Amino acid sequence: MISISHNFLFIHIPKTAGNSIQNILRHFSEDRIVILAPHQDGVERFEVRSAKYRIEKHSRLIDYQNQLEPDLYKRLFKFCVIRNPWDRCISFYFSPHRGNVSWDRQAFISFLNYIPPMLAYLVIKNESNQFVYSNENVNYVMRFENLDYDFKYVSSLIRIPYTRLPHRNKSNREDYRKYYDKELIEIVRKKYELDIQLFGYEF
Repeated sequence: MISISHNFLFIHIPKTAGNSIQNILRHFSEDRIVILAPHQDGVERFEVRSAKYRIEKHSRLIDYQNQLEPDLYKRLFKFCVIRNPWDRCISFYFSPHRGNVSWDRQAFISFLNYIPPMLAYLVIKNESNQFVYSNENVNYVMRFENLDYDFKYVSSLIRIPYTRLPHRNKSNREDYRKYYDKELIEIVRKKYELDIQLFGYEF
């Protein structure tokens, strides 16, 4: 989601409170929130479209880099939210759009194949046409674990009124730690090793 008038670009990494944030940013963005599927209601679940660019709700940073004019892309304030990978994977598994899902350890292991790492959304191409995965590709990284404080700070930077974030698209489940045993902890650690190392997360 971008705003030319407020000079920001928000990368919505799935299951990092992006719906809550976009519901606020929509009032300052030229992009539109649209309903494209029966399970979407325009508030909890929706898609995002731009009248000018081929931009979607979960467009990656490289998608914006490819779509926007170079000068515009360079000047926009780019930010995103990251989340503890172990917590994020459980949130994905119990996501409301999957229906009434019960915990199944083996199904969870298989489901991990469908959860992309957070860094996949922050990749860009450098001047040598090489892919660069780095948190330095954005101007500010908010943490899900410190979300309200970080969003208040970002709101001041992009000059929009601060609004306390509602919890949208919330999954119905217990604390993520209750679902893990030692083997599952290590499976997630190995699969999302770069996310964990770069952002300094621990189980």
